[in-house]
Amino acid sequence: MKKPLVIGIVAVVAVLALGIGGYAGVQYWAQKKAHAVIDDALANVRATGARASVGASAVSLKDRSLTLGDLSVTSADGAVSLTVSQFAARGVGTPQNGRITADSVVLDNVTLTRTDGPDGARLVETLPQVTIERYAGPLVVTPTAGDAADLVNANPVVLALRQLASVDAGRIDVPHAVTRITPGKGAPGTAGPLPAQARELTLDGIAVTGVRSGKIASLSVSRLASEGQPGDAAKDAAKAGGVKADGAKAGAPKPDDADSAPDQADGSGLPRFQASAIVARDIDLTPLLSPTDAGLRPVLGTLETGAFTVEQEEDVRTEGASLSLSGVALKPAAVTAARLAAFKALTFDDDTPADPAPLLAEANALLKGVAFAAFQVRDMRTIEPVGGGHAALFAVEKFADGVVAELRFEGVDGDSDGRAVKFGRISVTGLDLPRVLTLAHADDPTDPNVASGGFRALTGVTATDIEVPTEGADDTPAEPIRIGRASLTWGEFPDPASGDLPGRIRFELTDVDGPIDAEDGEPFNTLAAAGLKRATFSLALGTVYDAGTQSISLSPAEVEVKDAFRTAFAARLDNVPVSALASEEAFAAALPGVNLGPLGVTITDHGLANLMLQRLAEADGQSLDSYRAYLLDLLNQGIAAAAPGAPEAAAVAEAIAQFIRDPKTLEITATPKGKVPFLAFLNSDDPMAPLQLFTFSAVNKP
Repeated sequence: MKKPLVIGIVAVVAVLALGIGGYAGVQYWAQKKAHAVIDDALANVRATGARASVGASAVSLKDRSLTLGDLSVTSADGAVSLTVSQFAARGVGTPQNGRITADSVVLDNVTLTRTDGPDGARLVETLPQVTIERYAGPLVVTPTAGDAADLVNANPVVLALRQLASVDAGRIDVPHAVTRITPGKGAPGTAGPLPAQARELTLDGIAVTGVRSGKIASLSVSRLASEGQPGDAAKDAAKAGGVKADGAKAGAPKPDDADSAPDQADGSGLPRFQASAIVARDIDLTPLLSPTDAGLRPVLGTLETGAFTVEQEEDVRTEGASLSLSGVALKPAAVTAARLAAFKALTFDDDTPADPAPLLAEANALLKGVAFAAFQVRDMRTIEPVGGGHAALFAVEKFADGVVAELRFEGVDGDSDGRAVKFGRISVTGLDLPRVLTLAHADDPTDPNVASGGFRALTGVTATDIEVPTEGADDTPAEPIRIGRASLTWGEFPDPASGDLPGRIRFELTDVDGPIDAEDGEPFNTLAAAGLKRATFSLALGTVYDAGTQSISLSPAEVEVKDAFRTAFAARLDNVPVSALASEEAFAAALPGVNLGPLGVTITDHGLANLMLQRLAEADGQSLDSYRAYLLDLLNQGIAAAAPGAPEAAAVAEAIAQFIRDPKTLEITATPKGKVPFLAFLNSDDPMAPLQLFTFSAVNKP
């Protein structure tokens, strides 16, 4: 554990000196007393084992001000140090209850340094100037220094926010701030939140308003930039062998082979990030002061940015017009460096962990310790050497307990080979990130019993207004395939505690419109022969489990080709216990006891039947009427052969015959005469089995 670092010494000196001097009313006595207070404060700091010193000081009773020069404080172990070239306070009030007030405080050339041992990580933050208006705060602030490799507890930005939790201020301005993170010598190849290369973070135009009791009304940054920097190893090599920081010999051309460039040393392997017009509102810092708090605590109302860019290796660039985040909450005890490192190892590292279980436990605890209401990026664009992609909107709605309620893209188009694929909207719902991580690191993700767990990893995928390019024929220009809607959704698990198979599954393809030709097969070759160049079809298929009746219904099961036909099929499986939906293995084990329920099919003609009859008649060299008569004769022969075992065959035959004579809507229903074992029926090769096991009925409708 690091020793306490006294950052608030400046406030102590200012207030005590001015307060005592103001009451005495004698400038000389005030200055003398001020020096005594300074000496006492420095002695108190040194008593902790830390080193502290201050240079020249000046006191003015006229404007109640104090100026200190060359302020320096270093922790006992040397891991943390703070230097301020000059501190100036104006309008300092009398201390009350251990707190002071000042009209304004200005700090010049502030440098905060944190080091994790001789070969450890190093963080240096420099602020040329800090201005505070209407300051009110404690006489002494004593933050505890943590491990410099722990970005959560050691990052100077986080430390600064924690300091704000103990002070009040009308406004704080920092025109420019630079944070440089240099990893230790053992950083490459280690799992941790720090990058393996040096990185520099620059912020311009920082303004903080309404700081009170650990809460901040707003924090704005005009510009933020983060990029990799040449590390110490590259610098040492340059000094020793005349090598530039980019790895090339001085005066020598840079090698053509990109792999020969030392990306790990010069930081080029890290993405570069830049954003402008950043504004955060309704910030609550008090949860940061309770790192053991296991509850979910709100920490941020909204965060918005203007344009931003992210540049990665291989000339890949991502940019957006704006970014927003709202309703952020944390479980302070859940966000630790170890869990961040585990999440990084599972999601970003190339090497698969030999035993992912401990890392999964840490990463899943981290994911369940973060929540937010909404995250959006507008006009997001990815630019690559070949192709790229664009989304008018990328949104994540309601992330809580590790689950994303909806992940959505709108206005999407991508180009990888000169032909753009477009989506009006893509939506993924119920995305359970802990389950996704667990499935991704399973020994065999393709094992059916493992893969069936994917049903609990999300609840569905839906896309609308899809446009897929085609290559076209020899002399025909390429025409896109358009899909109004494509979706696969599921849910309502009959066994919510452990069952992996859902009780409801639905698949839909709506208004699939594309070019057709004579090679596409029925019914499209018939439509093409009739002169149609494009066709539109829709498909819907779903299953629903009823725990009360222990049955699975096929509903809906529909196919429609616009201006051609529509077919709907219905079926039911009976005697399916809830336990059968525990896994694929359990379902297969239950199948021998499953029975077939009623079956039904409905065919509605919208013009296809007569087109097909005409085409078949022409192929057979007959007229349409002659071919109809031929089909009716075949039907009568078949029904006559089946009549002894199916008394209702005549009525069914008449309904089919009517459909052939005047195609409209035909409904055929098959009702089991008793129990019909599903597997036995499926494996039967007896063509008369359906007539023996089912009673049939048919009806014509307009």
